[in-house]
Amino acid sequence: SYADDTVDASIAPSELRFLVVDEAHHIYEPVAKQSAEKKHLRSAVNDLIKHSATVVFCTDMSQADRPDSIRFPIAVTRVQLRQVVRNSRRVVEASMAFLGAERGNIEAYSDQAGPPLIPYIFKPCTCETSRQQTYTAFVWQAMEELQANYSGLPMHGNTAILVPTSAWAARLRTALRAKDHAHKFDFVDARTGASSLAGTTQSASVGNGQSQIIVDGVDAFDGMERSVHGACMGLIS
Repeated sequence: SYADDTVDASIAPSELRFLVVDEAHHIYEPVAKQSAEKKHLRSAVNDLIKHSATVVFCTDMSQADRPDSIRFPIAVTRVQLRQVVRNSRRVVEASMAFLGAERGNIEAYSDQAGPPLIPYIFKPCTCETSRQQTYTAFVWQAMEELQANYSGLPMHGNTAILVPTSAWAARLRTALRAKDHAHKFDFVDARTGASSLAGTTQSASVGNGQSQIIVDGVDAFDGMERSVHGACMGLIS
């Protein structure tokens, strides 16, 4: 995927023998709903498809607003993947509410239940300043406990903290940076995080040795794009 919604123009079409189009449900959603950037991306991908011997479209129809309206530019054979490999059974069972008619056809590959969702309960805040300080403190506590309990899991590129809005996320990123006196973390939005490729020299940390942690609004995420997700939603007051 490309953070700036572009396709690498240096790749000559003649070099492509096998093309994988990830998140295809977004690229091929109805044109009327797409931004100018998405339309440009769709056109560029279609040009690559013309010169590819084999094309695989990876989609998640539970993330599409209108799955029946998605049309691919070439004839396809539909194959449904029914086993979830990268998530525990607990996460798979929790996702069933979003799968609609397909919920009975999906199962977890692993028998491991996985860790439970850990809530952090505190008294209602009396003002916005108090709420910001309280949420920052509990998010920081959760991060410290995550490091202590899963010391072998790199935080960089594996951790995302989701909040209701992008504006709230921007304030939380600022507050967490102020709390990070040791400068261990680089708190970024989802777009910036998506531009860091795993498996490169940045896979363990960013250039200055910090672990990159995504903090963004829930609308910036479709699903389990990172190994660890924290929901800072304030669901009960």
